[in-house]
Amino acid sequence: MIGVTNMYPNWIIQRAYLTPLRKALTYKEQSWTFQELNDLSIKRARQLVGLGIQQGDADCHYGSK
Repeated sequence: MIGVTNMYPNWIIQRAYLTPLRKALTYKEQSWTFQELNDLSIKRARQLVGLGIQQGDADCHYGSK
């Protein structure tokens, strides 16, 4: 089984390590730091791996707030 870190973009991890409190993403009135983005991304990746999603599988997300 492929681990989460094998499928996860390394640049997010690097930015979270180097500048964890710097703003990474802003959408409307909400923003996330690189550390928050890293934490949320790892959480989502673990959820997908738990569902059996593997590297190379097609995946689509649709949602509204």
